[in-house]
Amino acid sequence: MSLFLFVLFVCQTEVMMPQILIGRMPELYSEPDQFIPERWNKENKDTLPSMFAQLPFGFGARMCVGELCTACSFLTVNILSFS
Repeated sequence: MSLFLFVLFVCQTEVMMPQILIGRMPELYSEPDQFIPERWNKENKDTLPSMFAQLPFGFGARMCVGELCTACSFLTVNILSFS
């Protein structure tokens, strides 16, 4: 099965794909049904698919506002821990 799909878009057509399906594609991840947190380590950076394969906070104009809150929290913790 090819990863690439060619779709003819008609005006006002919405295309949606659940993130859980992308995360379980064997074309993108070896052993997709296994919990392997080491696959996200920096050492394995070359084996990871595109950054758009996993979008936990969404992307673009409708992305989750929680990403900004999370980034601010991490920044605050880092500033306080090094001061």
